[in-house]
Amino acid sequence: LAENPERARVIYINAPRMERRRRGLLRKDAELLGRFVRAAVPRPRDRAYYDRALLALVAGIVEIMIDWVSRGMTDPPDALVDHLTAYSVSILQGLR
Repeated sequence: LAENPERARVIYINAPRMERRRRGLLRKDAELLGRFVRAAVPRPRDRAYYDRALLALVAGIVEIMIDWVSRGMTDPPDALVDHLTAYSVSILQGLR
């Protein structure tokens, strides 16, 4: 993204203009993430909670990326990755 700021803006800033599509993609991404984490959480106790937590995680990551892109991607990418990883782990641990 840092190498192509215009692409980053299209992905994370202009996407809200296509709100219905964006929200559909968030749900699909949450479903995909759910398939990846099934090994750690094979049978969720509360399916609605599980689905909502994954959607919140994906949407949260997208909002953080929008913020980062909007501010010119000036924060170090390594710090961003560390923060997103910690955020993701904390949400996923709540799914157990």
